[in-house]
Amino acid sequence: MGVILASEAAKWAITLIVSIPIILILVCGLFLGDGSIWEHVIRHSLLGWTLNTFVVIAICGFLILITAVPAAWIVSNYQFAGRALFEWTLILPLAIPGYVSAIAYADILGVAGPIQSFIQDSFDLTAQEYWFPDIRSAAGCAFVLASNLFPYVYLTSRAAFIHQASDSIEASRTLGASQRRIFLRVALPSAIPGIIAGLSLALMETASDYGAADFLGVNTLTTGLVRTWQNFGDINVAARIACLLIFIAFFLRITLKFGTRNRGREDNNARWRSQTKFNTTTISAVVFSLFCVTLLLWGFVLPAGRLIWVALESWEFIGHVGEALKNTMLLATFGTIGTISVVFIVVFGSSMANRIASLASTAGYAAPGAVLAIGTIIVVGVLKLPLYGLTAVLILVWVYVCRFSAVGIEAIQASLKQAPDGLIDAARSLQVHPLRRILNIDVRLALPGILVGILVIFVEILKELPATLILRPFNWDTLAVKAYSYASDDRLEVSALPCVLIIMAGLIPVSILCRQLSKSRLGNEV
Repeated sequence: MGVILASEAAKWAITLIVSIPIILILVCGLFLGDGSIWEHVIRHSLLGWTLNTFVVIAICGFLILITAVPAAWIVSNYQFAGRALFEWTLILPLAIPGYVSAIAYADILGVAGPIQSFIQDSFDLTAQEYWFPDIRSAAGCAFVLASNLFPYVYLTSRAAFIHQASDSIEASRTLGASQRRIFLRVALPSAIPGIIAGLSLALMETASDYGAADFLGVNTLTTGLVRTWQNFGDINVAARIACLLIFIAFFLRITLKFGTRNRGREDNNARWRSQTKFNTTTISAVVFSLFCVTLLLWGFVLPAGRLIWVALESWEFIGHVGEALKNTMLLATFGTIGTISVVFIVVFGSSMANRIASLASTAGYAAPGAVLAIGTIIVVGVLKLPLYGLTAVLILVWVYVCRFSAVGIEAIQASLKQAPDGLIDAARSLQVHPLRRILNIDVRLALPGILVGILVIFVEILKELPATLILRPFNWDTLAVKAYSYASDDRLEVSALPCVLIIMAGLIPVSILCRQLSKSRLGNEV
């Protein structure tokens, strides 16, 4: 009984711990954010930041939909050269953070980059004598973010297309419907919930992005939040801007869920029967292959290849990343230990505290890193804690726990759902001590999810930029901070190696995801 009470108390304590930053942001933003600085922000900046944020969201969402959904459809329903390869390589852009893609594309598409240099040399032109798309704009920022966020929609759309009932499609084919009509009138409507689920994640990531927007000079609400705090030092005004970001995330989630009501509902025993692939002409097969190659180039090969090329040419700067690599590994290690400890307490048990803690952690994951950083600064100010040295490191670990505990919770709960209920029920019926049951049964059943959760949390912390940039101790940089800082100073040759190391780290969970897909029913059906 004592163990159960202690577990419940720990869950309520953790709920409070992961909820404090968001709660204080809402309190300070809604009730304490008035004043001359807020009036100045409203008069001169807020409208522009808000419009830019929605422009980036709209363009990014459009680019994702017109690329990811067709890619998922053709990979799921057609046979063409390279299809088996594209099934998993189209997921690779997830390994590249938005700010790393921004650094790469700013170099590739910049005035002094390889493309414009080729144009200038080939046609003997100066930069003022021809038009070229400006990557340092809202549209350019959306282009960059869409390049590494479209796999969210690709994955969920592909799952929807594969697992939808096959009878409707087969009946449409029998009645002579064209492939285009089958896609638009049969397959697409039933796949909308899956598409919306991926799009919701992608757009919330877009709204919360700081690194890419700031590097490309696009003034969004997230960059405005950080600059307001840095320039004016008014945490309440920063909290009010943070409230707007939280409301936007909430608005996106509610709006997208509302759009899926009464859609995609099927009750068909043929749902799990493998569908017959559509026939393709030679021209169609070539077009499909080129389309997938283009997406792969856009999302992964071009940005990663450019950074690797620059890094190989700049080995003399390798010494600059040694200290940052050590700091990154320390933060990622301690952050992972703290996060997975919280996840263990939250997951293993079923209670109201468990559900509230899970909800709080999900809210923390949905909040931008910059928002959590501002909320943490409010806590630091209230408690009068020093934001330097070991204290700052521990505060960063706390932010990581608030930000990424939802990742571990989802991974472990997914493993537990696949385990046979009889084992846990048998242990309970035999009156096994709760702690012994957790260690000997629950943990072993959830071990795959635990390992995946640990790995994903570690890599997510390694890539995290805005919270680390705001809260890190003085002169205590990570790979993400080094890469961003050097690139901001137009020192691509120095920032390339940290960027490549971040990409390599990101490839680890993506490769695990690819392996799981290939072993799953989803992968074996296609």
